[in-house]
Amino acid sequence: MVKQPSSTLKRILLQSFNSGPIAETSFYASNRDKDILRRYVFSLCFFHAVIIERRKFGPIGWKEYYTFSEADLHLSLKQMDELLNNANETPFEAIRYLIGECNYGGEIQDELDRLLLSTLLSDFICPKIEVEFHPDLTEGSSSFYLPVGG
Repeated sequence: MVKQPSSTLKRILLQSFNSGPIAETSFYASNRDKDILRRYVFSLCFFHAVIIERRKFGPIGWKEYYTFSEADLHLSLKQMDELLNNANETPFEAIRYLIGECNYGGEIQDELDRLLLSTLLSDFICPKIEVEFHPDLTEGSSSFYLPVGG
């Protein structure tokens, strides 16, 4: 367990929001439920920042070094947008499969790392993102909450 504050989590989040499809206002315009999309965008960007941040802890963070990138995030965001826009109910399993097994998980060889990625993702892509007003994205002494509003 690491108790020190992250020096790069905020930087990674800002970088994610200022690049790729979510930097364009048109990304949100075509989705039928913009509020839900915004919530999942933030949650997925936070997931991306967490898994990138884990790399700096070497074998404690991941058993192998993985080259997770902005390209993984951008592809995941586009797929998630498409799935959310074309379904009556949020297809959690489909979103988690594409992101966890194909996009980010495609390069993971170690089964424990794959399980860790899947477990982390299930905390960030879940029903509480839609139903709770201000869901806590972490548990512990330093809480991170989904922002309110646009």
